[in-house]
Amino acid sequence: MEEARRRRSSNSSSSSSFLSDTASEKGEEDEKTLVCIFMYSVKLAASTKGTRTIATVGPLQEAYAKLQRQRHPTSTSSRKTLPPTITTIAFCPTRQRLYYGQSNGELCFWPLTMTGPGTSRYVGSHKGPVSCICIPPARGIERSCLSAGGLFLSGAVGGDIKIWDYQGKVTLEPTVVVQTLHGHSGTITSIFVNSCYILSSSTDGTVRVWKAVEGREQLLYPWYDLQAVVASVSGWARSMTYDRSQEVGDTGTYFVSDESNAVTRIVPNIMSTHDNDAAANRTCGFVVNNQLPKGNINTSSGAMGISNRASASAIPCLHDHGVAAVRFVGDWQLLLALCYDNCLRGYDTDTGNCKFVQMNENCCMFTSLEVDNKNGEVLAVDKLGSLFIFCMNTGELIASKKLAKAPINQICAVLGRERYAVATEREVSVWCVRHEHEYTKLRGGHTRAVVALHACSGETGTFGGPSGKGNDPDFRVLSASTDGTMRVWDPYDMSCARVMHQEFSEISAMAFHEVKDIMVTGHDNGDVHLWDMGSGSSQLLRQHSNTVTAVLVVLLKRNEELLITTGYDGIVVVWDILNLRTQPPNMIAKFKASGDTCVSPNPTVHTMPGSRPVSSVSWAASQPTTLPNAAAAAVAAEAKM
Repeated sequence: MEEARRRRSSNSSSSSSFLSDTASEKGEEDEKTLVCIFMYSVKLAASTKGTRTIATVGPLQEAYAKLQRQRHPTSTSSRKTLPPTITTIAFCPTRQRLYYGQSNGELCFWPLTMTGPGTSRYVGSHKGPVSCICIPPARGIERSCLSAGGLFLSGAVGGDIKIWDYQGKVTLEPTVVVQTLHGHSGTITSIFVNSCYILSSSTDGTVRVWKAVEGREQLLYPWYDLQAVVASVSGWARSMTYDRSQEVGDTGTYFVSDESNAVTRIVPNIMSTHDNDAAANRTCGFVVNNQLPKGNINTSSGAMGISNRASASAIPCLHDHGVAAVRFVGDWQLLLALCYDNCLRGYDTDTGNCKFVQMNENCCMFTSLEVDNKNGEVLAVDKLGSLFIFCMNTGELIASKKLAKAPINQICAVLGRERYAVATEREVSVWCVRHEHEYTKLRGGHTRAVVALHACSGETGTFGGPSGKGNDPDFRVLSASTDGTMRVWDPYDMSCARVMHQEFSEISAMAFHEVKDIMVTGHDNGDVHLWDMGSGSSQLLRQHSNTVTAVLVVLLKRNEELLITTGYDGIVVVWDILNLRTQPPNMIAKFKASGDTCVSPNPTVHTMPGSRPVSSVSWAASQPTTLPNAAAAAVAAEAKM
């Protein structure tokens, strides 16, 4: 029993709510915590034109569809094509645009505001899926002439990098392709703009640098030439990251993770050639520190003042199971790594030591990272659609929340501080993570751990049945605790309106049937009690030999109402409670969750003092039976939860 109690308390503390315990002293009322609030979402609509599926682009859709039909004539085969999916996103803070690339090579954007998104607009397309988007920085020493003109860059699977200028003034060609950079022979994994330089990493194992041609300051667009290969890594360059601290003289650092799980450090050395600190008057060299496994040092061309030297402070092989992505935080001198063993790791870039390791509690891989420097937090998303917030200093899990049903591919900061865009394959949603959110602790209630809460939806009346016609909507809040009490709270002022006591066994689970006004509780000794909220009487269902872990009321159809109970004994029991007012619950199925054995009931009757007889069942093994369709669907739904 003690082990079951410990497991319940650990599970409830990690996944019960998206709140962090910021105050523990009794008597405090106006406390503050962290809460994640949904703002809005925008979906990737698709419409089929001919045999090609394209993204809906509002007023430009018809013109763009015409261009696509010209470029891709209708094929004689009527093969059905899959709709495009979102592969990457990036937010432009100066123009309030959320750019997104698609698997069919198309590049579009949504104008974002605090109230909602605008109409999606088409920008251009690559020959292959878009792999990354770069918004040139508009401030700091990294400021470039690209940001002044509102230009941005995108990379694709084909290895090409394009510089775009979306004007939106003409119907057929609203976008100008300023330049296409060729040089990589693999998928572009990252692009960064630093002053008059463009750095890119690719699966061809190289990090290349392009430099803006001098003497074009008075022209409309700059032009970039390939200067050198800054670094050659072992295998694919999976990810590249850049950041700098606020210290004077810090020019920032690039880190590149490769297929051998090592990290290459690239330090830009920016020097001003004139008194005017314009972007065009600054030159930049790169110092490369390669520390590969077994002490192998890669060397590259010495052009453009690039020097290659090994350093003891370079980070060696991070992890044996592979590194999917890295993120550098300059203010903390911290390198965050998402590994293929479902862990988030933090490394000190000065010493190379691992500061913390956090395993994903969903037992799946993290997919993307975002950093909140002001609050010292790391936001990570995973393949099961969950968001996790960790402390940047200790790696401790602060909070977690389920954001989407589909895998989340990327998260990025938008619309100022504490607002984030979360992208799945077909949808982008915007969330606000509010800190110091005020709340009130209710004192004088339960004296021990609360195991379950239920808030009534208001669709039924206060005493069961439909609301209306003198029956006020039911918004009561019910709670159950290990102190042996079930409480009913008034939703108006959250005062305790009723207390129900039981001394049979410690409560381990609770559910509420709003239509019939029945509370169901599971207990440590395996009992299940049904409480009539009107009379206070209870019914006993005894089928489990160990702690009841969950109870679920399922309303499938108007004539099908089920109660499903599960326990640590591995047994799942399904009860028919449709006619609960006139007859005892009827057990229709009982089986082990890990096996195929199903047994048929042989009912007996147990009577509790002060309550009416209820149907309890003693079982004998028989041939496997088939559940009714509705019951099978309910059990399958419970198994997925």
